[in-house]
Amino acid sequence: MAAEKALYWELLTEKELVQPTTLNSDVAGGAPISPALRSWYQVVPIKDGDLLVFEGLGRRSQLRRFTAAGRIWSDPQELSLTVHAAVPSPANPEKVCILHCPSHWGSDHRYEVYSLDSAASDGDPVLESLFVSPASKADRQQLVEAGIAPKKRHGFSLAPFGCSLYFMCGLQHFPGDATGSFVYCFSLDEHVWTEVEYEGTFPATNPGSPYSGCRFGQSCVVHEGRAWLFGGCIKSATGSAEPTNGLFTFHLTEHRWEEVTSASTAGLWPPPMTGHGVIECSGRMFVFGGDEGAQDIYSFNMATSEWSLLPPILLGPNPADGRVTCCISGASLMAYQQRLGQDSAGSGSLHELFAVPVDALNRAIENCGQGLRVRGKTAGPQELDFLGDEASADAAFMIDGVKMAVHRAVLQRFAPALARLFGQELGGPQRLVVLKGVQGSTFQLLLQHIYSRFTQSLGPPEAEVLLELATHFELTALVRRCEDSIVIESGNVRHFLGIALSACPPLEVLNHKCIEYLTSHPEHLSLVKSPARDRLVSGKESPELQSARVLARSRAASELPTEASAAALNAQQQNLQQHLHQHLQQQLQQLNQLSGGQLRQTPTGAQSGQQLPPQTSPPAGKAR
Repeated sequence: MAAEKALYWELLTEKELVQPTTLNSDVAGGAPISPALRSWYQVVPIKDGDLLVFEGLGRRSQLRRFTAAGRIWSDPQELSLTVHAAVPSPANPEKVCILHCPSHWGSDHRYEVYSLDSAASDGDPVLESLFVSPASKADRQQLVEAGIAPKKRHGFSLAPFGCSLYFMCGLQHFPGDATGSFVYCFSLDEHVWTEVEYEGTFPATNPGSPYSGCRFGQSCVVHEGRAWLFGGCIKSATGSAEPTNGLFTFHLTEHRWEEVTSASTAGLWPPPMTGHGVIECSGRMFVFGGDEGAQDIYSFNMATSEWSLLPPILLGPNPADGRVTCCISGASLMAYQQRLGQDSAGSGSLHELFAVPVDALNRAIENCGQGLRVRGKTAGPQELDFLGDEASADAAFMIDGVKMAVHRAVLQRFAPALARLFGQELGGPQRLVVLKGVQGSTFQLLLQHIYSRFTQSLGPPEAEVLLELATHFELTALVRRCEDSIVIESGNVRHFLGIALSACPPLEVLNHKCIEYLTSHPEHLSLVKSPARDRLVSGKESPELQSARVLARSRAASELPTEASAAALNAQQQNLQQHLHQHLQQQLQQLNQLSGGQLRQTPTGAQSGQQLPPQTSPPAGKAR
């Protein structure tokens, strides 16, 4: 079944993650913090559409503020404690409630409660303590008056309601802890913890037992006096953790657990999930993401108890790249994600913020049928699944009489040079651009990599075909992958030297590969000869061949027994290698200037007898 007109996330910001210097020295000894330490972060909406992002970094946390008016991120601010949960205060919209579990020596590992004033944007964030565990055993006697706080857990839920915070579910941290099925309530007025006595059965395998009596990794929203919990893991009879797709409610006034079933016996139901996100809007619960990395978004109508599956929303965060956390801010659904950047060497990362209007989601739910999919795909549609889908496309390329349907929003996000061929407006009728001098199969392969967000596997043969086209259309990520994948050998060294030198800016990685090959294979230096080479000043023997022979003699003599002579020969070899490398660079640049770029050959992906246009302008395209 073809898809209806696609929905698109809007990328509001994409920035490199920066952390305070104090955090660097405290957590990672001054080195950049690994993205693995950023596994926990949470977005909290505040007034005027602004957002607060609480981010865990080892044993510390930091706070980022997003100003919606200017789409600006503030510099990260270090907090004096580790944030384990943060929710808007139900008693004061300008306050954010924070849970922190101390882990220092002597701590009883019970949750403390703090309040943060979200309106105070200047200066360091100030935390007001609402409930703090006493440091000494004598002082802990006061806990009888303030109530017993819940002990450390993983994957718990915090539900704000009235003037209270309800703490439920979670995997116990300490062996023998049988409180996994307990529900706690913290009063924001009296600053007291109480254990909630409830009716019904706690949604776990063996309530009241260690580990098997808990549920963790579920999502939770509050609507009309009930906390709605979906999915999460439970301990099976064999002791393993199994994800579930159960839906339960906890009445926050009547203190009663109930299981929710679908109103239709044949209705749609989401698969088991854990680590997913959820938000509530207009009486609907939207479920998305999860550890399984699916991009599906499910909607549950709380009034009719029916599930529906939203049409795919393209260009948004990919759950496979990292955790996605969402919230409702103003009239938009916001999604925040941290992920490794394509330029990163393993330590750097980016953070991105996306938005989609809530009314667009509501219209999509009303207009779509249950289980709407693309071309028979049953789950997790992505941009690549829509390549060539004319029902949702709004533009097309024509190559040799073959029409290739595309989406201008996808091109604007991942291939701006191609998107510019269609103009700047996205709301107009479908347009057609005719490309000349490009092979259809090569361009189709290029589109596949664009629609895959440059994550599709790329072998050396494909890289050789795509390099020039990717360079021409300024696809930096794909060019970098091509440079890394191409294998230099005697049959292609001249071709790729020409490409590397003529590109603007030059392709340093590819150029270095070619120079390294010629340095280690001096017998192939004749491959770089051209008619212009005859005009170069040279003696009876070329300098590179002289250097190669001297280098060979030094290698043969490197078997001398003394350490001093071996060190001297090693230094001589390094000097010769450096001399040869510099000489080749000069020769190649001089060749390229004299030959007027003759080193550049006909593009691999171009048609026979046709050339790609100069790189200052895209391939000849005629818009209709």
